Amino acid sequence: MQLMNYRVVPPSYLDRIRLQSGGDTLKRHFLKMVKEHRKQAILHMNADHLHFATLFLLLPEINVLNLYEELNKRNRAAIALLGKVSEHFKYVPHSKENLLGDSESVRAALKWMLLTGIPDDGLNDMFDQILDTAASLLLQNHGSSYMLPSLVRLLFRRNRKGRYIHDLAWALFRSQDLDCLRLIAERLRSSNKKDVALAQSLLRYNGKTAVKSPKQWRYASFVSWFEENRPFLAFTGDNFNRTSAPALFRVDLDAKYLATKRLLQEQNALDPLARTDHPCLDDFHDATAAEQLLLANYSYRLHVQNKKQWKDWMVYPVKKQIQIAQGRQGEHHD
Repeated sequence: MQLMNYRVVPPSYLDRIRLQSGGDTLKRHFLKMVKEHRKQAILHMNADHLHFATLFLLLPEINVLNLYEELNKRNRAAIALLGKVSEHFKYVPHSKENLLGDSESVRAALKWMLLTGIPDDGLNDMFDQILDTAASLLLQNHGSSYMLPSLVRLLFRRNRKGRYIHDLAWALFRSQDLDCLRLIAERLRSSNKKDVALAQSLLRYNGKTAVKSPKQWRYASFVSWFEENRPFLAFTGDNFNRTSAPALFRVDLDAKYLATKRLLQEQNALDPLARTDHPCLDDFHDATAAEQLLLANYSYRLHVQNKKQWKDWMVYPVKKQIQIAQGRQGEHHD
């Protein structure tokens, strides 16, 4: 889905003042406008193409001038969200309407905050924090995968500038949308070393994708791995608050060994009930980590190539399976 570029669309009247003269001038002009032409000021605040950054900067004035109830639903929902996600905005007036209970109003407000707010990323730390929170809420609760490309671009743009990225990265992975891995992998073929290093760190796919490798080969290598393992990938819920190098996703080797697609919602390999249907997993778990990887890869590839042979192979004890898989490694390269 093509996203609207709000820098191409002519900015609203208040946006132009902010962009041309800065936030302080915007505040002074708005205060004067409300005093002299209140209705006109409200119309400008409710303009269709108003950018979130302008509303954000004018929040203190909106509060002091008691303008909240005169704002449109989009602006009121955005302000209600700010009061919900940050102690900094607890002064936001309470309203009898329950905008946060209206899923469509929340989704529309979050979408507007991001689409018009991303171009102003870096306005200040609080603004960036709000963008990260909006991204997390929209991706996790409203299934807005169309925002992934813009958010991945924002992540790498911040990283190039040496800015904070952990919360935004966590929001992307928390969405449990595997397309975010594919979008991050695109940066493996970037000519910017910071892009490549961040992509490798997030994907945890090093070895074959060293920074010194040809960029197209780095990317093709990951895509090949990704397409094979996609049915078995699971997000771990790990994040940068727990460790400096979190394992954000993993291959469910149990599922790959059984050639069974997993549900993305599952956080553990297989639920206990499913395990009772596959007693062979007990012996599989007794194997070493290297042997489990060998068995999972061999099992999946054999299943793709010849399901009858795979069924016969699965009947063997795990030790026998390992011997066969080791003898056929040249045919089923990793």
